[in-house]
Amino acid sequence: MTKGERQNSDEIVTKGKKQNSEWIKKEWGSKTRHVGFVTHAREFLSVVDLIESHDAAESKDLFWSDGRLFVKYYLLCHAIELGLKSYLVQHGYTQEELRKMGHNLCKILAEMDEILTEKNECSIGHSLVPPYLRRAIAFLSDLYLKKVFEYPVRTGTMCSGEWPCVKTMLRDIQKLLFFLNHLYVADSNAEERASNTER
Repeated sequence: MTKGERQNSDEIVTKGKKQNSEWIKKEWGSKTRHVGFVTHAREFLSVVDLIESHDAAESKDLFWSDGRLFVKYYLLCHAIELGLKSYLVQHGYTQEELRKMGHNLCKILAEMDEILTEKNECSIGHSLVPPYLRRAIAFLSDLYLKKVFEYPVRTGTMCSGEWPCVKTMLRDIQKLLFFLNHLYVADSNAEERASNTER
């Protein structure tokens, strides 16, 4: 690569970063940005659903021999992260606050539970995230945080115990996203009614 080509390449990268930064600021300023989180989560889940439709077998032997299960767990965890963070975003959490939580699913879930406790709506929390999904999050959170599903690792670094069932997780996360979307639509309708009343 010549000096001129390198300079041109650097300019393209710089321009791209600036455009991305402006787009992110614009999107973050949107009142419906939390809905975007749910939409993205559904896209990740749709890929898991697609893989599952081509994967009849599900066993521990398959887990160690078939990398697609790593992919499934990664996609499921990312869908959970986006779904839970959408709730936090709707309740005023900033980009910086979400960034500090990183990809720690247990911490993100605890933040959501705290909001629900403050609103005296703990029962809603158990409907949103049922016991099985909570146990799956507890089991997978550290592995997801350490990017175990994204890169080759030694089997010795894996957790012992029964791994969560992909199909059950898929079902529970689909319900989570459905309920979240239902809450957001209800809130949006309430805001619209309040706005019309003020007029």
